[in-house]
Amino acid sequence: VLKHWLPTAAVFLSYGFNWNNVRTVSPSALDPVPRVKLVKLANDPTVYYITEPGRKRAIPNQAIFQSYGNSFGEVFVVNQTELDAYPPNTLIHLERGPKIYLLDSSGAKRWFTTWRAFTSRGYQWNDVAPVNQTELDFYPTGSPIQ
Repeated sequence: VLKHWLPTAAVFLSYGFNWNNVRTVSPSALDPVPRVKLVKLANDPTVYYITEPGRKRAIPNQAIFQSYGNSFGEVFVVNQTELDAYPPNTLIHLERGPKIYLLDSSGAKRWFTTWRAFTSRGYQWNDVAPVNQTELDFYPTGSPIQ
C-alpha cells in the first residue's frame, strides 16, 4: 500500500473519483505509509521522480534509475492531467553536499556561487531536491550563476 498525493482537484476529478468517498484519517495513520515517488505515463517510457514538495524530475536513464535502488514495480502510471500538474524540479544538490545547482533548459547543471545568487532569484531551499553522485555526474557543467 502506498499513499498517492493528488496535486489538484482537477487531477482528482480526472480519475473519476468522487468527493463523497473521501475520508479523513489521522496523520499518525497516514505518516508510516510510504508515498508514491516514481510516476510515468502509460504510453511513454520516461519515469519521473516526484520530490517531497511535489515537483517532477525526469530520470535521465536506466543507470541513474537503478543507482537509487529503484525497481520498475515501484513506478505508478498516471494520466497527463496529473503529470502536467507537477511543476518541474530544476534545483538540485548532491546528497549532503553544499552546492546548489540549477538544471537549465539545455540540461546543464549550473552552480550558484553564493547563497545570495540563489535567493535573489526568488528560490527557496525547499525547492531543492537531493540527487546522488551518479545523477549529478550525468549533467554537463554549465557556467556558474553569480
